[in-house]
Amino acid sequence: MLQLEAHLGISDVLRLIEEKLGAGVWRCDAAGQMQWSRGFFRLLGLDPHAVSPSYTEIQRRIHPDDRGPTRGPSELMIDRTLLDGEFRIIRPNGALRWINCHTEVLLNSAGEPECILGIALDITAQRRLVQTLRSDAERYSAEAIPNTS
Repeated sequence: MLQLEAHLGISDVLRLIEEKLGAGVWRCDAAGQMQWSRGFFRLLGLDPHAVSPSYTEIQRRIHPDDRGPTRGPSELMIDRTLLDGEFRIIRPNGALRWINCHTEVLLNSAGEPECILGIALDITAQRRLVQTLRSDAERYSAEAIPNTS
């Protein structure tokens, strides 16, 4: 692997991961300034030339039933659960997608929070599969129970 690392740049690896796994990466500093990778823009269905990365923009895309309490982006450092976990987003074209987001707070040399780093994965296909399996199981259970009337 060490030989491979010498030939790959971080941007090559990030592009491959984002494209093949349906992922995106984002970063938010202590002042609330965000940066998004191309893959994160793609997950949200947004044009990187038309939208500026912001916590407000993410909140706008989260399905209303999945939104937590309204808080500022600086609170991400304190309460990672604001964007950690599974939630639905609504893309500008109306498409509903399931996202699984994992975050980590990175500390500076003094041990204080410097930024939060997040990775988001599109898990829509897995969610649809689970829903189909549940529906099939419920239908099977209903058919397997004999009618005693």
